[in-house]
Amino acid sequence: MSSSSGKYSQSLLSKIIRFFLRDEEGSFPIFLHSLRLEDQLYDFTIIRFCVAVLIVIGSFFAKYILGIYQLNHYALILLAIILFLANTINFIIAFPSRRKRSKSSTYRFLLVFILHLSIATDFLFLTIAIWLVGGVYSPFQTFFIFHVIIASILFSPLIAFAYTIYGYLLFLTLAILIWLQWLPQMYPMGAVPSNNPPTGTYIITVAVVQGLLFFLTASLTTHLMYFLREGQRQIVRINRDLERLCDQRKGFLQIALHNLRSPISAIAMHLQNLLYGYGGELNETQQAWVQRSLTRIDELVSFLHDLENLSVMENADLLREAKEFELNSLIEKIIKENQDLIASKNHEIKVELPEKKIYVSGIQRLIQEAILNFLTNAIKYTPQNGKIIVRAYTHSSYVRIEVEDNGIGISQEDIPKLFKEFVRLKQQKVEGVDATGSGLGLYIVRQVIESHGGKVFVKSQPGKGSIFGFDLPVIRKK
Repeated sequence: MSSSSGKYSQSLLSKIIRFFLRDEEGSFPIFLHSLRLEDQLYDFTIIRFCVAVLIVIGSFFAKYILGIYQLNHYALILLAIILFLANTINFIIAFPSRRKRSKSSTYRFLLVFILHLSIATDFLFLTIAIWLVGGVYSPFQTFFIFHVIIASILFSPLIAFAYTIYGYLLFLTLAILIWLQWLPQMYPMGAVPSNNPPTGTYIITVAVVQGLLFFLTASLTTHLMYFLREGQRQIVRINRDLERLCDQRKGFLQIALHNLRSPISAIAMHLQNLLYGYGGELNETQQAWVQRSLTRIDELVSFLHDLENLSVMENADLLREAKEFELNSLIEKIIKENQDLIASKNHEIKVELPEKKIYVSGIQRLIQEAILNFLTNAIKYTPQNGKIIVRAYTHSSYVRIEVEDNGIGISQEDIPKLFKEFVRLKQQKVEGVDATGSGLGLYIVRQVIESHGGKVFVKSQPGKGSIFGFDLPVIRKK
């Protein structure tokens, strides 16, 4: 019995919470939907503490700085103290374990109750404060509009209009009591324009004007919140669809890579066997066909390699594998492993590294891929007998890696396109330059470097070469 009774009470509490907070479609308002309820109430409570302090400061300022006389200074301070103490009680009750993120219905009901109690008492305290600072003549009447806006933001339209009516009735009651002289009209000289008792005509005018302002504000704000919530719902739906499509794309990419790698390797092996004459001697035309096919297979393997790197970069937990490593030896290793490629185009290569070793933190194989991409591009886009410089140096808290060449260069209008996905620039045909590629390499470099907290850059002029580089946070060794 106790178990079923507990479940029933939790269900009832949930229904009560949803009744007081839901909008016309049954979902929570935009701020309470997008942020935790306790966070919203916590922020609101901090604001109320500030308001209490401002009332005290404002009363001293008005009396001793502005020289406003007949202001009930002590009553305003007492009101601020009551507000501060009430807010403190709310804070102690609602946030003893704010970081635990409790999801119990009882806890949420408590938060909802405190939120409603805070809004209701704020309207009441504001009414008293307005009475103390001029009553129907008070320049602070417009703060009612501020409270109406807060209620319209935090709650559903039904509850927002209920608070609008509540606030208007408080103001109307204050005006009528002053008009009937059941409450004394306060005349703090300097804060109100007149010390004459308000007439019935003035009371009616103020009541009508304030009523229109209250309900127009509530209507416009709740309509605005409705459109904001609708936009938020659409964004949430679109994000869900994008996440689903992204997961499907990742899955397809993994399957494609797995299913293509083996047959492509087999095709390359058989073509090489044909080229080596294991299936019989080939004539020159046949050798040219096989060699051309092997070239295209190499391009496809390179493309699959880029896709594999892209797939690795989309792993959110990737940087958990980050480790400290030394950069100087990594650059030297890359240069050494690509000496044959450099020699095939008779390039002169120069390496400029500082004497002191440079240490960074990250995924070494990915940083290596980034440097290798810059180097192979420099080799590829530089005609025969070119000059390539690979340098590294520290500046401030970063290490900068640069690969400079005297190749064909890039126009200024094309530079912003370089690091985008699947972008291939139209290059003029230059002898000794092979401009083939997947259009993924530089995009992957940017993803790698930015995921490590760095940034990429390029400087280039057509016909004068290029400098591709990136910055990475450096580890200082004592």
